[in-house]
Amino acid sequence: MTWLQTASGVPFDLVNPTPDMVRPHDIAHALAGQCRYAGHTSRHYSVAEHCVLMHDWLVASSMPRAARTALIHDAAEAYLPDIPSPWKALIPGWREQEQRIEDVVAEALGWVLHSPIVKVVDARILLDERAVLLADPPQSWGPVEGMQPLGVMIRCWSRDRAREEWMRRWAREVGP
Repeated sequence: MTWLQTASGVPFDLVNPTPDMVRPHDIAHALAGQCRYAGHTSRHYSVAEHCVLMHDWLVASSMPRAARTALIHDAAEAYLPDIPSPWKALIPGWREQEQRIEDVVAEALGWVLHSPIVKVVDARILLDERAVLLADPPQSWGPVEGMQPLGVMIRCWSRDRAREEWMRRWAREVGP
């Protein structure tokens, strides 16, 4: 079996995915249930909340195009679990599979999943998350050292709230 049953009931073929298999509701549902940092946090903090916080920060910073990218930058994780970056380098073929699914998701949503500003914001939010969610974090986190946190409030929403907030932002992005 090489397919995944989504929350909406649409089978998602992991080997040969197509854009018609992608649904925003499935993305919101899955990201709301996935905890960042492979679950090694003091409280459940979802990938969906992470994306919403980045989105809202970029909207407030008058960067609407980057905000849309931030909202969906982890959308492929609805079909591939959120694996911490150090693991990705150790799993043969992971990055290729991740790229294939990212390409399909981007085509389905009609938007890019990557941008330089979103990469910076994604790194900076790690500092906010580390301060609130991780017990005795290490002093050095490599590439984020010297960066300033975004200054966002980590709330650790319930799964339902995270899904609703993600869907609310998506509805604003795509219009009526």
